[in-house]
Amino acid sequence: MTRTKQFLQKKFLFFLVLLIYVFISIQAFGEQVSDISISGNQRVSEATIKSYLSLDIGDHISSDILDGAIDRLFDTNLFNDVNISSENGLIKIIVAENPIINRVIVEGNDVLDSDILIAQLGIQPRRVYTKKVAIDGMQKLLEIYELSGRFGASIEPKIIELENNRVDLIFEINEGPLIKITSIQFNGNKGFSDKKVKTGNC
Repeated sequence: MTRTKQFLQKKFLFFLVLLIYVFISIQAFGEQVSDISISGNQRVSEATIKSYLSLDIGDHISSDILDGAIDRLFDTNLFNDVNISSENGLIKIIVAENPIINRVIVEGNDVLDSDILIAQLGIQPRRVYTKKVAIDGMQKLLEIYELSGRFGASIEPKIIELENNRVDLIFEINEGPLIKITSIQFNGNKGFSDKKVKTGNC
C-alpha cells in the first residue's frame, strides 16, 4: 500500500468521524429557533403566549423543550388545545382559547335565593371558563344545600355558547326534600340510658 493511499484513507476516516460528530451534535442540540408563528389566539396576545414558551430566536430546539412549552401553556388554563411543531427552525404554535364566562345563572331553586347562591359561588363574569370551574361550583352548591338540610339536592352545570367565545354558565338545581332528624336511637348502650347518651351525661 502506497503512502498516498494510506494518507487518503486516513483523511477519509477523519472526515467520516467529523461527520458523525456533527450529526450527533445536531441530534443532541436540535435545530435553532429562527422564528415563532402563533395562530388561533383571540384575546390572549402573542407576547403573553411567548412569555410562557421560554423560547427565543437562536435557542436550540428539542422535543423536551417543546413538550415543556405545551405544558406551561396548558397550566395557564387559558387554552383548551395547544399544538406546537417545528420545521426548519420555524416554531408553529396553534392554540384554542378557553371561553370567557358572560354570566352565572342558577335555575330551579325555590328555597334559597339566587343572588345569595351566586354570591356564595364566587364565580365572576369575565373569568376564564374550564370544566373544573363548573365542577367546583357544583360541589359548592351541594355543600350549601346540605347545610340547609337538603341532602337530596342535585346540581347539573351546563353552558350556553355565545358569540365571541363567551358562555353563560348555568347551574340547574333540584333542591330535593328537607330532611329533618326526628329521633336518635342507640344500640348496645347497656350501662347507660338513651337519655344520658343523648345529653352526654355518661
